[in-house]
Formats: sequence, C-alpha cells, structure tokens
Amino acid sequence: MKLARDATIPMVCECITAFFVLLVHCPLAAADAAFSFQQLRSFGFESLLGMSPTAPLIEGSDGYFYGATGGGPDQSGTVFKIEKNGGGYQVLHRFGSNEKDGFAPSGLIEGSDGALYGVTSRGGSNEFSWYVLYGGTVFKINKDGSGYRILHNFGSFGDGQNPLGRLVEASDGALYGTTTEAGTNSGGTLFKLNKDGTAYTNLHHFSFLARPGGGVIEGSNGGLYGTAERDGDHAAGTVFRINKDGSGYSVLHHFSGSYRFTGDDGAFPRASLLQASDGVFYGTTSIGGATNSGTVFTIKPDGTGYRMLHSFDIYSADGSYPDCALIEGTNGFLYGTTPNGGPGGMGHVFMLSKEGTGFTILHRFTYDDFDGLYPSGELMQSRAGVLYGTTAMGGFGGAGIIFRLNGDGSDYEILRSFIFAGGDGAEPMSAVVEGYDGALYGTTPFGGVGTSQGPSGERGSGTVFKVDKDGSGYAVLHRFGETQNDGKEPNATLLHTKHGALYGTTRSGGTNGVGSIFSIRPDGSAYTSLYSFSLNGSDGNHPQAELIQGSDGELYGVTAAGGSNYAGTVFKINTNSTGYTVLHTFALRDGRPQCKLVEGSDGGLYGTTPEGGSNTFGSVFRLSRSGNGYATIHHFDYDDIDGVRPYAGVIEGSDGRLYGTTTQGGTKNNGTVFRLNKDGSGYEVLRSFGPSFLEDGTMPIGGLLEGPDGVLYGTTTYGGDNTGSPGFGTAFRINKDGTGYAHIIFTTGERGGLNPAATLALGSDGAIYGTTRAGGRLGLGIIFRLLKPLVLEPLSYAGDQGFRFSVRGHPGLRIRIQRSGDMKIWNDWGILTMDGNPVTLSDTDSEIQSQHFYRAVFP
Repeated sequence: MKLARDATIPMVCECITAFFVLLVHCPLAAADAAFSFQQLRSFGFESLLGMSPTAPLIEGSDGYFYGATGGGPDQSGTVFKIEKNGGGYQVLHRFGSNEKDGFAPSGLIEGSDGALYGVTSRGGSNEFSWYVLYGGTVFKINKDGSGYRILHNFGSFGDGQNPLGRLVEASDGALYGTTTEAGTNSGGTLFKLNKDGTAYTNLHHFSFLARPGGGVIEGSNGGLYGTAERDGDHAAGTVFRINKDGSGYSVLHHFSGSYRFTGDDGAFPRASLLQASDGVFYGTTSIGGATNSGTVFTIKPDGTGYRMLHSFDIYSADGSYPDCALIEGTNGFLYGTTPNGGPGGMGHVFMLSKEGTGFTILHRFTYDDFDGLYPSGELMQSRAGVLYGTTAMGGFGGAGIIFRLNGDGSDYEILRSFIFAGGDGAEPMSAVVEGYDGALYGTTPFGGVGTSQGPSGERGSGTVFKVDKDGSGYAVLHRFGETQNDGKEPNATLLHTKHGALYGTTRSGGTNGVGSIFSIRPDGSAYTSLYSFSLNGSDGNHPQAELIQGSDGELYGVTAAGGSNYAGTVFKINTNSTGYTVLHTFALRDGRPQCKLVEGSDGGLYGTTPEGGSNTFGSVFRLSRSGNGYATIHHFDYDDIDGVRPYAGVIEGSDGRLYGTTTQGGTKNNGTVFRLNKDGSGYEVLRSFGPSFLEDGTMPIGGLLEGPDGVLYGTTTYGGDNTGSPGFGTAFRINKDGTGYAHIIFTTGERGGLNPAATLALGSDGAIYGTTRAGGRLGLGIIFRLLKPLVLEPLSYAGDQGFRFSVRGHPGLRIRIQRSGDMKIWNDWGILTMDGNPVTLSDTDSEIQSQHFYRAVFP
C-alpha cells in the first residue's frame, strides 16, 4: 500500500505507546547524523557465477549435467546444473553464502534417492577452531537447488580434514570417502556415514602423510579400493583395499618411483581407481615412469598383475602429470586427461587400450580460439556415448570451460566458458557519473569477459555499466576484450560530453596492449576505439585517469607512462578521434601523472603527481590548454605537517581555490585534505587524518566533491574501525575552512561495502553517489548513495483518534514503513515516496493495548 500525507492506516498490531526506531539496513556506523546510506547495486550476476570447474561432471537421472566449480569471486565455489547442449546454466548453491558453510567443493554423485552428495575441502563449523587447519564438509542438495544441508563438519578431535576425492554410495546404501589430512596419525582417514548424516564413523586412520586424495570405489567383490599419494614403503604411494566395516585393510601395491628415482614404476597416485568391464583396476600416477612424467597402470583386485601400461613423456608432445581418474568408454578403451604437456604445455585428452597399446591424443589444449587450458576432473561419457570434461582455466572468460568430443576425438566443441563475476563487472575503482538522461554510468576494471586480466589470470577485462539512481535498470553496456585490439581494464571515471556520448580510457589493451581511448553511446551502441597508445612512442601509454572536456570542446587527459622521458604525458584529442597532440611530456623528476585534470576558471589545466617534485613526494602543477607555461605550484614535503603522495586530482571550489587529498603525510601520516590558491600561494592542510585508524579514516585515495551546500565530501579507503583491524574505509564531510569534519564507517556484510577508492559524485536529486571496490553480497564491490537523514518523530497521541507521527527524508527516496510489537517480528505497513516535505501518518487501531515500535527500511 502506498501511504499518503495525513493518511489514516488501520493497525494490524496492538499498541498504546510508540517507540521509534530508524533501521535503514545501514551497514555504516555514523559519527554524526550527516548521512543515510543505501546500497544500490552489489556487483556480480549470482545466477551465472562459477570459475575453475575442477570437479568432474555427472549426468543426472533427469538428463541434466551437474558439476561444481572450485573458484568464484570469493573462491568459495558453486554447484551448478546445465543442459547437454550448454544451455540453461543455473547455479544451485553458492558456497560461503551461509554462515559456517563449506567451500571449495570436489566432485558430486547422485544418490539412490535422487539427491546430489559431495564434499568441500574447506570450511564448515570447525575450520576456524584453533586445532583445525583445513576443515571441510559433506553436503547434500536436491537437483532443483533446494534442501541444501551439511551432513558432516570435519575437524573435530581425531577426525579427518580436507576431503578431496568424490564420495561413493556403496551397495549398503551408505556413503564412503576419504580425507587427506588429520586423523589420529595425521595422514587422513577413510570415513562412512548414512545419507541422512547419521552414523558417521572413521573406518581407518592412514599413516603419517599418506594423503588418500582420490576417494574410494566399491569393487565387484564388495571391498573398497583406493590410492594413497604418499603412503607405502617408499613414501611414493600405495593401492589399498579395505572392507566396508573397516576391517581387512591391506596394501596391494607399493609404488617405488620418486622425484629422486625414476624407473619403470610410477609415484604419487592422486586419483581414484577405475574397475573396468574386465574386472581389473586401472589408475594413474602423477609422476614416475621413464621420464618422471606420470603413468597409467593396471592391477588385479587381489594385488597381482601390476603392470605399467603407459609412461608419459614430458620431453615430447606427450602429456604429463596425470592427476585424474580414468574412465572406460563404450568401445572398451580407456580415456583420460593430463593437465600439462602437449605443444603448449596446456594438457590434452587421450585414449589408450586396456592392453597399453594404441595410445592416442584426441585433443591438445592451446591458447588458440579461446580454448580451455589445464583439463581438470575426470572425463564423463554420456549415455549417448559422447565424452564431456572441464578445464580449470581458459575459454572466452579465462575461468575454464565445459567441452565435449566424440570417442575418436572428432567434433570437439566448447559448451560453456565460465566467466568471472558471472559476466558482470567487478571491483569498481572509479566514480559513477550522471548522464543527461538522469542515469548513472561507470566502469569496472575487472569482470565481463574477454582476455584474462589480473594476477589470478581469470578476472576478466572490465565493463561499462548503467544503473538508475534508485538501483533499478542495471545493464552492462560493454564488455572489454571481446574483440581483438579492444581496450582492457578501464580504471577511470567516464566523461559524459555535451553532445551525449560517453568517453573513457583503458589502462591496457588496444592495438599495442598499453591502453586506449574509447567512446560509447548511453544505450550501449556505437562503441568505438578512438585511439590506441603506442608501446614505445612519445604519445604516452597506460592512461588511468578520467578525461575532461575543456571549454574549447577538446578532450584532455594524462598518461601515467610513456612520452619521450617515459614519465607520462598531458594530451588532447578531438571528440571525433582526430588531432591527438601531446601538450607536455613529464620528466622523471616531475613525477608520473595518474589523476584527472581540472580546468580552472582562469582557463588553465591543473593536476597532481603522486611522486616527483623537488621533494619526490608529489606535486600540484599548472599548464595552459596550448601546452605552454608548465609550472609546479606546490611541492609536497614529508615534514610531519604537509601531506604527501596525492593519488587524486584537485578540484576548484566555489571560492576559486584548489582543494585535494593526499594518501599519506600529515601529522599522523594517514593522509590529508589541503587547499591552495591557483598561483600556489596560501597552501594549508585543512585536515590530517588520524590519530589512528581506530578513530578516523586513513588513506584518502579518491578526490573531493563540493556539494550544493558548499561542503567538501570525500572517502578514505581504509580506517574508521574500532575492532583493531585496518578498517574498511569512511565517507566524510568537511567545510572548506577545515571545520565541521564528520564521517561514517564502512562495514562488512551483504549490505555493506568495503574500501571506497573513487571520488564521490553529486546527483541531480541532491544525493551523493559512490562505489566501493570490495564488499557487497559477493565481495565484488557496490554502488551506494548517501542521503539526507531520514527522520521519524512523534507528533501526538489522541486516544481513539490514533497516534500521529511525521516522516521526513531525501526527495525521491522510497521507504517501507514497518511496525512491530516486540522488535522481533516486523510487519509491512506501506511504502512512501518522499518529496522533501514532512509526511504525517496516523495509526488509528481501535485495539491499542500495548507498546508498539515503528521503523523505516529500504524496499
């Protein structure tokens, strides 16, 4: 129900006394009442998440494929479902989304009851105990994603930890598996439990450092068989057998190969065994053999007949270091993968007869055509006879693939490329900008698709996005890296020019891989690469600052590197991509410019360098639009008063002075807010952050914004914490004379954001908008807005005429009013859209008998 001014709303709860509580799901601690905080967008498409599918696929009884990914934005992993043609991808569960959940899942199995069962190698309720290093869980989930439940948390005293292999449901209906760590001998365990989680039992504790990582299988004789990677007489691994009640444990084979000795035997078996149609077991070792590159072996159920069928050769085009189980094809051949080897060292799919002859490489993984890299998990053959598998990396998004091919190697096809952040942008480092249509536009340096970026090799190349000011209408307008020579890693805020186009820069990519200038329409059309910087030329490279449009209509910007002195440049370019000109080449003593320019009211261009200057700690400089008259108007100095290392540009205030921030320096070396005149005189530090991160923000990486009230607004990337940690940053305000400082603190949680690093932006609605590079539901950053305080205040109580109270808030803000009798169960009362004026509400329930509570939350 939409509430109106002076509305009379029947009560659904009894009340006599009203107690007002303002809860806006605000993940910030306020130093004053200067702001109300609202998260507009948490980055990441949760339904499309998944990275590094290191677990094998299974074909469910319903005909869908099921699998698990070990990575993701928070490295927790997922369980997913997908159709055989690669369509219909759906995340059934994201690990780590529940408190004390497991993370890093291994393989799945489908139980006889139709549910999915699996293990996670980490997480669970015990992992953060002082005696638990790895933890892990056994879990259950239905094939529609419902009914997720942890059946067992590893890590109690004497229990195993870090299960890596798949479970097996044996003929008695119980689940069996192994752990690689802990147990009474610190070598891992073999365990058993029922499918409802009851009757958990450790059947065997392996010897010190044995590491049975591949799980067990049930043989045709009812015994359990498996491998232990470091067990045995030579500490090179074993094949073992054990009864399902834990009795009769015996070692069938001691591997003798090692890093120091390479002979005919293998070493370090990491995968489970395969019992083929001939009743014989087949397996792999990750090293050993003729060139210490791994082997395929066979052994009979009684331990006799051990024979090495194939020795991999790292020095040829052969694969190497196999660590996944084999499968038997419908044609009777053995199929497997190696994560290394081949021409590019990226692994391959192979076929081998059970006699050890006919070794054939069916597919070699390479960087070509966005193929997958480093196959992971055993292959699966569908009921139709087609082979399916996964790779841990590669593909169009750099985060792994699902592939298929026929048993003879023909018709190889990539069914799905996994994408960091589910194809959404991630970790925004720049401010949003309001377009002429009233929407917000911004960039993320990671996420999207395209060639990999970042230290993990799978973080994507960045995006341009759009979102309405109320958080609705979110859309990715461009994903960088989808085409050859496209830009990558846009670090800078966009510029919305007078003729309507958006302009920006990318730090890398482009024709020469060192950055580009691009334009795009607000609807996502007409994306154009306007200029690619040269690798060793005098034009500069690696731009990471926002462009500005000068009063002459030209675009101006800086590069952080390149130029004739390799220290960066100031440049200009026409909006139609012509007329690129270097206005100034920096010398190393000047420092490298990394921040946005500003055109002053005098027509000059002003900027900063975070290093260089006469004291090597940064500078403020001035330059004319023609490139003449370059001058340093302030040299920052580490003198316990001045700030140092400005990583943001300056702004010109309404009083004609320049204002800015430094990330370090000041009286406590936590950064400063400063001002100076455009001729360099009158320099003054307005605020030294500190005295410590426990009380104040630290390291203001972003620049300043002057609000319509004449007050300066900014953020600090760290600090503002009272728990003893470095803190997650603050948003602050300060008057231009240094008085009136106040801040709010960013905190953890799904509704929170962490580590804001960009300048804030002022919307036409009077709200202030910003981004954080971390935090939010998936830890990938958020878009937020700061609003004028929302105020609920009582007016009167008139018996049967009800209770009247007033609500006042930021214009355009939509809030939901809720009521409660005990502050535990809250009931919706209606939604209000504020217009800046007080809204008076009346509560006229005729059965008012007890106290009542009201609160306002965001819808």
